[in-house]
Amino acid sequence: AATNMLYYWLAESGADRQIFILAVVGDNFTGGLATTIFVAYLSSLCSLAFTATQYALLASIGNFARVQLGSVSGVVVDGMGGDWGVFFILTIVAALPGLWLAWLVGRRHHNNQALRAKPD
Repeated sequence: AATNMLYYWLAESGADRQIFILAVVGDNFTGGLATTIFVAYLSSLCSLAFTATQYALLASIGNFARVQLGSVSGVVVDGMGGDWGVFFILTIVAALPGLWLAWLVGRRHHNNQALRAKPD
C-alpha cells in the first residue's frame, strides 16, 4: 500500500523523474521484503516429507491472484477513463483489509508466544 501511494504521487505529479525513481526503488525494496516473508511463511507450512510438492502448490496458489489481477490493470484503468491516480487509490484501499488481517495474525502469534513463555 505504501508503494502504491508513491505511484499515486507519480500519477498526479506527471513525468517527474525523482518521484519515478523513488517509486521504483520503494516498490522493489518492499517487493523484496514481501517475497522473503512469503517464502519463509510458505516454508514453515510445509512438512519435511513433502516440502517440494507442498511449497510448489502453495506458491502457485499464493501468486495466482497477483499475476491474474496485475495482467489486466491497464484494461481496468482504460475502463475508468485512463485515470491512474484513481486506480492507485483503489489499490491502496484494497490493500487495507489484508494489512489489518496481517496485523491481527501477528498480534495473535505474539500473544501465543508470550503465553507459551510464561512458567507454569
